[in-house]
Amino acid sequence: MTLYPTEITQTLQTLERAGNTGYLVGDAARLSLFGLRPSVWTLASNASPETLAALFARPLSPDGSLRWEAGGQQVHLRSYRRKEDLWAGRVFTCDAVALSLHGAVLDPFQGQQDIRARSIRTIAAPMEVFAQDPLQILRAIRRAGETGYTLEPQTLRAAKKQAKALRQAEPHRLREETEAILLSPGAGEGLTLLGQIDCLPALIGLKRARVMKRRQLRAFADLRQHLDELPAEPALRWAMFYLCFQGDHMLELARRLPHQEETLTLVEDGERLLPRVSFLRSEAALKDFLARYGLARYQRLHRLARAQELVLGASEKASQSREAWLAHILSSGEPLYVQDLPLSAEDLVQEQAADPSRAQAVLEMLAEYVHRFPEANQRETLLAVARTELSGGLRTATRKLRWKRK
Repeated sequence: MTLYPTEITQTLQTLERAGNTGYLVGDAARLSLFGLRPSVWTLASNASPETLAALFARPLSPDGSLRWEAGGQQVHLRSYRRKEDLWAGRVFTCDAVALSLHGAVLDPFQGQQDIRARSIRTIAAPMEVFAQDPLQILRAIRRAGETGYTLEPQTLRAAKKQAKALRQAEPHRLREETEAILLSPGAGEGLTLLGQIDCLPALIGLKRARVMKRRQLRAFADLRQHLDELPAEPALRWAMFYLCFQGDHMLELARRLPHQEETLTLVEDGERLLPRVSFLRSEAALKDFLARYGLARYQRLHRLARAQELVLGASEKASQSREAWLAHILSSGEPLYVQDLPLSAEDLVQEQAADPSRAQAVLEMLAEYVHRFPEANQRETLLAVARTELSGGLRTATRKLRWKRK
């Protein structure tokens, strides 16, 4: 008997005692053949959905299946009418295998042979499969990446021939399938296959894909090598993908697909602000950045900078310094925002320290002054600075501020 976790064994036994059949299907079957455990145990039974709900005393999901967690196992149990239904929707032979409680294998498409060969092969002719639904190319890539299998020669040739059809794919589905590759185990291999099979024109446009610059190719190669080491977060991994094209209208590239707003924001900030974060050289400079852009925005950019360091193999010294500065800033209670100053824009106007039209800008400059000299955060001291010390200075001229004196 094949050994399954207790919860899975008990589920299959419950089905048998009630006179029904039960099989492991999909990833659960494929991984179990190798003695591995899937993240979700998908089971199928010939019992009706209503019978399953009564047998296990659980409510049906909208799709008519049962889902629950027990003993640390995620279980998904669905119903089938005929054995042919076990393979419904399956595209690849390695997914079209079923295992019984006692280890009997249903394998109508020689999936075991492909699993042993660590090969991805379509059930139907691959040219026909990819012509009918080009997005299956991306699913084949994801399956290859997450399993470590290779695309068998005919499937690979068909994928390369049909890849151009991905340029006409529905953008939402194109983004979803590509994102699944970027977030899956073996994402680096998936990214490699996206390049080898010529899927990049569908993502970034034909012209950009054909004339990638040397530094972009090098960045893409670095990302392939280290992608699996990054947190599996959509916004972060997409931003790192688009950073391969830094300086080449990253946000414009990202807007080709209907990304979540969080992703677009991080891509835009990565293009505009990441260099500034990477080159912050003092605690005062970090305070200036925080005061202008906020803590949450900085923390997202800092994580992106850390990811870039990892991918590029760069020194972590700069990011470690920023982390130490931030810890001190947050623990010291020193003034950071203009709201932390003991005066307001109205105060500056009333004290004739600034024109009404420039008062807010003067206040922001005073905040930067206090970032460097926290002890100066006193009302009279700042008014004196506003009236005298900065008057006519380079920073004042740069900001085109006109300071008033009594």
